Amino acid sequence: MKPHGLYAVMDHKGSYETLEHTYVALKAFIQSEGLAVCGAAYEMDLYNYFTENNPEQFVIRISIHVCP
Repeated sequence: MKPHGLYAVMDHKGSYETLEHTYVALKAFIQSEGLAVCGAAYEMDLYNYFTENNPEQFVIRISIHVCP
């Protein structure tokens, strides 16, 4: 169960193999906002192989628990 709190959220468009690029961008955003990671990261598929044939069209929402 995902705990209550403040989360930084970013959607990744592309295959699972390129997911790390979005994590890097999200981490940079968190730091630029003066926040820190204080919990787990969560991934939720919005569009995946059930809805898209092309992996470059997949959309994965990343949420990272942050604190000031």
